[in-house]
Amino acid sequence: MSARLTAVQARTNGRLAILLLMGAAMSCDLSVNCRNLAAAFRAVNWHASPVELGILAASGPAVYTVGCLTLGHLSDRLGRRNSALMGLGLAALCAAGHYWSAEVWQLVVWSSIYGLAMSLFWPTTSAWFSELASLSPGALNRALGNFNVAWSSGMVLGAVIGGVLWRAIGPLTFLALVALLVTVGVALFWVPQRRPVESVSEEISPEAATPEPTVDPAVTSRFLVSARLVSFLSWFMTGVLLTILPKLASLLGMPENQTGLSIAAYYFAIVLLLWAGRTSSRWQYRLWPLILPAPLAVVGMGAVASARSLPMFLGACLIAGVCTALSVSTSLYYALHGRESGRAASTALHEAVVGLGGVTGGLVSGVLAESMIARLGLENALRGSLLLVAALAVVMGLAQLVVWPLMRRAAERRAEAS
Repeated sequence: MSARLTAVQARTNGRLAILLLMGAAMSCDLSVNCRNLAAAFRAVNWHASPVELGILAASGPAVYTVGCLTLGHLSDRLGRRNSALMGLGLAALCAAGHYWSAEVWQLVVWSSIYGLAMSLFWPTTSAWFSELASLSPGALNRALGNFNVAWSSGMVLGAVIGGVLWRAIGPLTFLALVALLVTVGVALFWVPQRRPVESVSEEISPEAATPEPTVDPAVTSRFLVSARLVSFLSWFMTGVLLTILPKLASLLGMPENQTGLSIAAYYFAIVLLLWAGRTSSRWQYRLWPLILPAPLAVVGMGAVASARSLPMFLGACLIAGVCTALSVSTSLYYALHGRESGRAASTALHEAVVGLGGVTGGLVSGVLAESMIARLGLENALRGSLLLVAALAVVMGLAQLVVWPLMRRAAERRAEAS
């Protein structure tokens, strides 16, 4: 009886730990999107140029990318909790810095440090969650699906709350984020570093127990490269949206809460698809989830570029969000599938691709819009820069056509040599 009670207690603690970590991921991404919008709104109020908005949008992802590549493995040595708490503490400090900022360049500095904070938090949390939640060889898809739904739900809430809070309390929004991040840090003290041994025997549903495909590592690498191409495309698109949409919406007379709703629609599409795919294996090692993002990016961003009202922006952002949902689910899955060690380093590389997409999207769209203002006017320049994503989507589609057969032939040569 005592052993049974111990096992039940361990299972309960394991579920609680997983829920707390999912809640931390959701809350942290809520703070990310809320901060992104609040910083953009403040810069727009200070009449920031498209280039300044691009630098502001790119500064965080730029440092995030470098941080993931250099610090992503840190939690493999320091421990998951310590690394995550370091990131949260630094993020809270940056949110306070946003409140005290008086010029756009100061927002850029704090946004950059915020990117460093997230490079400590996200690879750590992704690896931490996969270690706590993977109950069986077939559970990785479901575990990552639940985790992806959690963080993307935070992005939806962050966009909505960011617009509402800024309209209601203005710069005090940043202090509210400080309180949220401190609360998340306190909650992480309840999450164990490792899953209790007793809970591994937990009964799992037939859905979760369905074995994942056993695939040659060379095949996984081929899918991973193609998935990272569309992952870069989707987060490039995210950087463009966060740079251009607040300025364009302000020019059209849309209030901040409606701008937040438009960004929320983008992330809402991600939530819906991640929720639907979290228990399905139909997309694993299939080509269609890797092919669809490029045409969806063309259609979605073309629709954003022509939108003039809230319903049009909502529909366009939903289409663009489907593109990102497909790339998110595939790139992280292939980065982790079959790995027994170095998960934090692998997810760090995944997050570096995400960050690099956001950097280039923000910078290039801002510079392009600024260069076209004299000839086209501000509104047409902003709309034209949105079409940059469509051009990149065509390039990424062609790159997939080139990379796929090259990697397949390389794998065949290695197999023959062995």
